[in-house]
Amino acid sequence: MSPCDAAQYTNGDGNIQFELADGWAVVSRSPLLLSSPGGDMVLMCEITRAEDMESALAGSEAILMKQLSDIRPGEPQSRRINGIPASWIEGTGKAQDQDIQFKMLVLEGKRGVYTILFYFGIPDAQEANAENMRRFVTSIRRIR
Repeated sequence: MSPCDAAQYTNGDGNIQFELADGWAVVSRSPLLLSSPGGDMVLMCEITRAEDMESALAGSEAILMKQLSDIRPGEPQSRRINGIPASWIEGTGKAQDQDIQFKMLVLEGKRGVYTILFYFGIPDAQEANAENMRRFVTSIRRIR
């Protein structure tokens, strides 16, 4: 794994770019998988095609079910992230008998392409990484 120093990630298919947080390690580039400096949180980025946001959310949940068991999702929340239509779901689950908190962010792209960002972490990881995650979300931009 190699640590990132505020490197930029661009996905032309999803029409999205964002900054990678300092010290986060690239575990995989396809799909993009990053690990927090303490190893207590992981960010995964997937690209999917869908007819609409509802279909993209359903596809996202299928991906989530491959990562976690005993999933207890909250209700989807719609919002705009830096002007990009998005849906956000928070919840809990288990990975290898470990309690996990997750957030799933689905960003609407162009021509039916959606970017899905998953945050997985042990309890309290989101709090410990809150500033990095805030910076990450505010860095998300649509590319033309």
